Amino acid sequence: MDPFILHIKVERALADNSLDAYQRDLTRYMNYFKNEIKPQDIKTDHVQGYIRFLSSHLKPSSIRRTISTIKTFHNFLIEEGHTKLNPCETIDMPKMEKRLPKVLTKKEVDHFLSVIDTSSPWGIRDQAMFELLYSTGLRVSEMISLKIIDLIMLDLEKDISIRIKGKGSRIRTIPLGRKAIKSLKNYINYSRNIFIKQGKNNTNIFLNYRGECISRKGVWKIFKKYAEKAGLKKSISPHSLRHSFATHLIQGGADIRAVQMMLGHVDVSTTEIYTHLDNKDLKDQFIKYHPRSQW
Repeated sequence: MDPFILHIKVERALADNSLDAYQRDLTRYMNYFKNEIKPQDIKTDHVQGYIRFLSSHLKPSSIRRTISTIKTFHNFLIEEGHTKLNPCETIDMPKMEKRLPKVLTKKEVDHFLSVIDTSSPWGIRDQAMFELLYSTGLRVSEMISLKIIDLIMLDLEKDISIRIKGKGSRIRTIPLGRKAIKSLKNYINYSRNIFIKQGKNNTNIFLNYRGECISRKGVWKIFKKYAEKAGLKKSISPHSLRHSFATHLIQGGADIRAVQMMLGHVDVSTTEIYTHLDNKDLKDQFIKYHPRSQW
């Protein structure tokens, strides 16, 4: 298994989170067979049995990712000369239920950000994090990996962009809005030094109380605290700020290709989900206000 992980790390230049997902999926796959069947001897029937096993406790999205992982693994075995056939070739992907992403309205975003108490270093940091997520549409994993060197100071007072290394190690540059710049500069200039601990030379922008890079789990916990404080009853997460960023841009008339570039989507069809959201909003408005909308 280790040669395969090394192979995809080098060949696909995957991010650490993606590599971890491959490793988890493959470890679970091999543990299922309990060393009773060698990888090169696995047949289509074995894979189908494994998928039935997964169907009892995993969502279709997780099963689709797992099938993709094991298909890639068996292709690697073929390339290495360990076998001639891929047992996953005739395996169908489970159908995905099309669900629109959970988004916050503009008023809800404003209210969420307003409940953050910026009288403490922690509040200043938290405001900078969530202003940045909403103003740029970053994934949480991208935000926590940001380093000081990733800030591009075009104009020290008002013009700052950030350089992002996203999925597949693809680089993109995103401009920052006025409020995000103000919050970020406030954190870096007046709060971040408090988080830096002696003997730890951490270049990440966002740090925890130990002076280490804040974790995804840490960001999620902080987000949940403020969501409860704001009285938001929706089932939301920090990723909802990314969805809200894209939705509000589309609603404001932004070009979908520009939104695609800012989100770091390879395929514009991934970005088009936000046009569906906007269309749903239009339909809701029609039903609510037009005199001929009711049967």
